[in-house]
Amino acid sequence: MLLLKLSGISFIYALSLFLQVELIMNQYRIEKYFNLGDVGKTISWINIVIIIVTTIICYHFTRRLFFEKKIKYALSILWLPFFILFIKIVAHVYPITDQNDTPLPGTGLLVLLYITAYPIYILFINVIVSLRPTK
Repeated sequence: MLLLKLSGISFIYALSLFLQVELIMNQYRIEKYFNLGDVGKTISWINIVIIIVTTIICYHFTRRLFFEKKIKYALSILWLPFFILFIKIVAHVYPITDQNDTPLPGTGLLVLLYITAYPIYILFINVIVSLRPTK
């Protein structure tokens, strides 16, 4: 049961980062396929909303399921297999066929920054959960 709880919260964390990364990486595809103008600002706002909603959901579930357990710190690593799985599935189902749809090289650096900082974000949420007493 503990493994299912950990996997569920890890799934939410991975889905959050995956949505953010895919929105950034596929900005040109979104503009082209939905016949929209510049959606850069909209994607930024959507990413902020995703971060806020995910933080609230994961804080609530982590506090409810793992308040006094140290195993919650494993969440900072367990999201990675789900994230890689999501990326592989989307790359297989929706490959880049038009060379104009490839993202800019700087976007890859931004994604690496996201992936590097994400475990720190997860640890921050877990520390906040540990500090706040349950009611």
